Amino acid sequence: MEEDEERQELLDKIVGLLLEAGYFRARISSLSPFDKLTGGLAWCITASNADIDFDILFYDDDATLGDKITVGEAIEAALMNMACPYPLQAHQIQGLDYQAVYPVIQWLVKRVLQMREELGEEVQIQRRVEYVHLRRF
Repeated sequence: MEEDEERQELLDKIVGLLLEAGYFRARISSLSPFDKLTGGLAWCITASNADIDFDILFYDDDATLGDKITVGEAIEAALMNMACPYPLQAHQIQGLDYQAVYPVIQWLVKRVLQMREELGEEVQIQRRVEYVHLRRF
């Protein structure tokens, strides 16, 4: 029983991080934990602007088991390409190994938030340049 409570607590932390990053589908109570994890991981990888094959990471809640395995393997490969310091294998995603997934989610969310901050700064710079340019004419 205590192990179930610990697992639920860790899942709640993962969902909280995903929400913090902007993956609001994690709130949908009808999604299974597997769908929240897989969808959240795929979304974070994409939102962090990683150089990956987006088509492979496209996640569908109605995917077949084979499709889900393919997405899990694509997530594993994308994380390796991103030099994620926490190794995560597809079977850990499918097996709902929250202890293995949690540090990866923490790392990805940090990257997503950094990317959002960098893009925000770039937008501010662009707006200033446009403002100065418009004032000249």
